Amino acid sequence: MNFKKLRQMIEIKGNGNIVSKEIPVSSFIRLHLAAKGLIELLPSDEEKVIIETDENLFDYFEVVNSGRTLYISSEAKFRKPSFTKCIIKVYLRQIDTLYVRCDGGDVNCSKAITLDNPLEIKIQSIGNTNLNICAPAIKVLSQCSGNVTLKGKCGTLTIKNQSEGNLFALEMDADELSIRNMAEGNVELYANRSISIAHWGQGDVHYAGNAVLTDVKQYGNGMIKHVK
Repeated sequence: MNFKKLRQMIEIKGNGNIVSKEIPVSSFIRLHLAAKGLIELLPSDEEKVIIETDENLFDYFEVVNSGRTLYISSEAKFRKPSFTKCIIKVYLRQIDTLYVRCDGGDVNCSKAITLDNPLEIKIQSIGNTNLNICAPAIKVLSQCSGNVTLKGKCGTLTIKNQSEGNLFALEMDADELSIRNMAEGNVELYANRSISIAHWGQGDVHYAGNAVLTDVKQYGNGMIKHVK
């Protein structure tokens, strides 16, 4: 019997008494998310984390600064927690790397996060990821099981998509866009100046905007098509 199956057998359930707790953190420029429930990313001048969940399960959270990175996990103990409710709010002012490695957790960014620096995003999770980012350049590696939604604005957007799920990026206003798609799911893109598409996946790739199609490689199943 492996460790994961053993943890499932000794699950601990939340008591339903939902409380909120603020956790102070040091400044960070990399964010690593490995939690269940809903994780909300919020722009702020003050960096902090607020967790809202069952009172008896607070000890299962780990919020730790190490080097440049803030790590947030919801399975820091031997037993597996089963939350009645779990909302994690991460207030941040600057990041250059975002890791999403949640097993059954969704990440949401309802308010736009504006950065003066390039951002690298790695999504290797089970769950949906919804990001609203404005940055000079954004690089995305998506290897998740779930849908990914990108909104905001950037000069250069580079995507490598190997997910099982859809990629929605019509509301990401990119000047220059390059994508290598090997995913199982549909893809929606938007670009203003130039766009390069290489498609080995299963699903349609639709792109909008006035961008010049500088390169296209169609080896997958589904259509590559410009839409209004």
